[in-house]
Amino acid sequence: MHVQNDVTDKPSQPVTLSLDQEFLGITTLFAPGDDDHKLDIIALAGLGGHAFGSFKERDGEHMWLRDDLPYDLTPLSNERPMARIMTYGYKSVVVNSTSCQNFEDIATQLIASLRSLAEGPTTRPIVFIAHSLGGIIVKQALIILAKSKLVEDSKLLQAVYGIAFFGVPHLGMDIGSLVAMTGNAPSRSMVKSLSRDKSQILSSLQWEIVDVLGPEGKSEVVCFYEDSMSPTPVQDDKGKWKMNGPLAVLVSKPSATQCRPWENGPEHICALSRPHSEMVKFAENHHEYDKVRIALRGLAQRAVKGYRGRIGSDTKFIVPYIRNDDFVGRTKVLQELQKQHNFDKRSVPVKAGHRVYFYGLGGVGNAEQFRRSFLDIAQKCQIPDHDKPEADVLTLVKHWLEDEQRGHWLMVIDNADDMTMFLQPSESVTSSGITMTTQQGFASYLPNTAKGVILITTRNKKLGVKLTRGKGHCDVKIDRMQDDESQVLLRQKLPEQDYPVEQLLALASRLEYLPLALVQAAAFMKTQSMSISRYLDHLNTDDKHLVRLLSQGFEPDEPTTITPIAVTETLIIRFEMIEAHSEADINFECALGTLKAFSLMSEAKTGSLSMHRLVQLVTRKWLNRKQKLSFYATQSLLIISNNYPKGTFENRTTCTAYLPHATMVLGDEHRKTLKSMSDLVAIEWSLSAYEEVKKLAIPLVETLQRVFGKEDRLTLTAMNALALIHYSQGNLDEAQRLFERMMQTQKRVYGYEHHETLSTGNNLAAVYRGLKLVDEAQRLHLLIVAGRKRVLGRKHPSTLTSMVNLATTYYDQKRLDKSEEIIKETRKIQEDLLGKKHPATLWTESSLATIWYESGRRQEAVELMEYCIEGRREALGRDHNVILAAERELRMWKEEILNDS
Repeated sequence: MHVQNDVTDKPSQPVTLSLDQEFLGITTLFAPGDDDHKLDIIALAGLGGHAFGSFKERDGEHMWLRDDLPYDLTPLSNERPMARIMTYGYKSVVVNSTSCQNFEDIATQLIASLRSLAEGPTTRPIVFIAHSLGGIIVKQALIILAKSKLVEDSKLLQAVYGIAFFGVPHLGMDIGSLVAMTGNAPSRSMVKSLSRDKSQILSSLQWEIVDVLGPEGKSEVVCFYEDSMSPTPVQDDKGKWKMNGPLAVLVSKPSATQCRPWENGPEHICALSRPHSEMVKFAENHHEYDKVRIALRGLAQRAVKGYRGRIGSDTKFIVPYIRNDDFVGRTKVLQELQKQHNFDKRSVPVKAGHRVYFYGLGGVGNAEQFRRSFLDIAQKCQIPDHDKPEADVLTLVKHWLEDEQRGHWLMVIDNADDMTMFLQPSESVTSSGITMTTQQGFASYLPNTAKGVILITTRNKKLGVKLTRGKGHCDVKIDRMQDDESQVLLRQKLPEQDYPVEQLLALASRLEYLPLALVQAAAFMKTQSMSISRYLDHLNTDDKHLVRLLSQGFEPDEPTTITPIAVTETLIIRFEMIEAHSEADINFECALGTLKAFSLMSEAKTGSLSMHRLVQLVTRKWLNRKQKLSFYATQSLLIISNNYPKGTFENRTTCTAYLPHATMVLGDEHRKTLKSMSDLVAIEWSLSAYEEVKKLAIPLVETLQRVFGKEDRLTLTAMNALALIHYSQGNLDEAQRLFERMMQTQKRVYGYEHHETLSTGNNLAAVYRGLKLVDEAQRLHLLIVAGRKRVLGRKHPSTLTSMVNLATTYYDQKRLDKSEEIIKETRKIQEDLLGKKHPATLWTESSLATIWYESGRRQEAVELMEYCIEGRREALGRDHNVILAAERELRMWKEEILNDS
């Protein structure tokens, strides 16, 4: 029975009462009070089941979802029921059915009923209880939600935490008797889809649901399986179907227990001593229900706890600075900001879409930081396509934040001082670290939408006006700290001494009330046990010519007492004292601690160290005055040169991050810099960033030829990478020209069996194969394999690559046995050397899958290719070109198998 109360202001609105014996759609069995309501439980019956009757004891009235479960699902803090219990009913009659619906049809109807749960400000975590076919419907529904672009569908999917599967045929079930019952009815097609004979639909659902449910910790699956045989239906003399046929296990344990790898323990997999049709039927106080109760209680409590964390994680706080607990003052500024933009309210900002700039003496931002910040936003918000090699991250973030489906957001642009950086063409960055020139300044990438507010801090008032013009802007001038604010800051930094107010104010005044200078001065005095009076004496030394360093780029529009003198003088004192430290402080950790203690260096949350640009400038000037600049410049060059990471797949991220620093220290044409660029080109080629990396490779080859000559090893290495890029893009004639030219040079300079000559020969043979010159390719591959085995050894990675390439030529010639023999030999060596999950091993595995498919071992080929794709996703990402190509091939295989069946 459904009771529907329509709450309305109209007194004439009738209250309707309807009786529903089929329990179709959502039916609420139990609802806790609003204060106790923490999660929703939704139960689905199996094939031909009843939304209520399927969960009721046989020949009795006890219905455990209604009578037991609400009182078993309680929080840890009290014993009050916390779950709303609901059932979802759908038509899935087997006998005499006229329905043509399939899994997707039923799942779509389920979603329509569930959308009401996502309405309103509060969405509770959801746990599904699904028996048999009900589990298939739940999986199909979640996959549909994951592909939907509707906000409410995304919200609904995010709410789903757990699923308890009861006898769900993830890999199929015994459908012999069911097919007989359906006869030629339209439902026969859906029943056959449940077959355990390699159902493509079930395999696809199982493969997709793992991705939809997400990584460990985001969701949870519990599987119950039957360990009692069930009677099967038979037709009596009168044509009626009765459950007294031969006993059988309808859903095997392997089929019913398809949990994720981290859910293979007894806490997630449990046997029930029940036949299939009675897996969700329990009498009062039944011992088998205890297993279910314990599992569901834990699942529910973890759902509530996990959902609280998920709600917090939905709001992203992407700030690269560590919290400053000593922050003081600026009360009036913050109050004005709250007043103007309603930030002190829980409601939507009344001036959304506005921009505010703060101007005064601050830090210095740069283009690298701006690009890195946008990349951090893209990564942490999981913006689609951000990890594609060719992605323009700046544009992606701008468009994503401008999307009307986004919530309200606040962006802070700190240290926006460089007019050129924001208003003139600059460089953008792809997700793979390759830079690309833009036709506009960074200001054009600031999102413009009514749902966002941008706060800008700048030393350049003119730039602040330009960045906020026409956006309902307002400006806030950041004046020097007030006397009381300076006192509080210094007392917090110098808690050991109770200095008189007069001394604190004298120090603040001498340092122009600049927070950076005050903090640095306090750190110095604390470290050296120095009094304020003595520190003031140090400030009266010379070196005042450094003032102009801190005046660069900041010309106030109006007179101000804020000057950069204090920072300079504070830094000079610190440099002199650090120089006078004992030899023990040469130890890196000690020296690093000293620099941080003097506030000359800061440490980000990621552990990376950074130094303020102004500190760097003063440091260089100070070293120059001490006649030590040349010495330390040489040391920096040697450190970068000797410690730059090797250009390998594993070091890709580190190489990308370090390259700008190597270029800055070593110079554009230093051999180490060019070697690093060459390594990076090779890595990006391996990750299929062809077009972008070609823009780097062509000028790199030209520079190397000019600086080191055409026969230099580094030049030839870069030419090899460029030829590989042409090959990967299908420019085979250009690739052939480059490889043949290289091979002639290498034969002359190194000899035929030099490992680099052999490498070029291997690549040239691959080009021949692409040009359909199969015989030439085979002859050259045979020579290369033999040469590499002699020179490098049988287990060398280059030898293994040549063996795989030789196998492909046999494959082209339809010599599949020979091809498989070589591939298996290669795979065994790679597994021992690199591991089963290494991209090279998985690439060889995929070649074996292709051979198996061609030789008729189709199902084995499909399973192996699925394994390869999953493993390569972890290394390369979901949207990598190699992954997409493999997925297309896999879909084609499955379609061919389905069409041939």
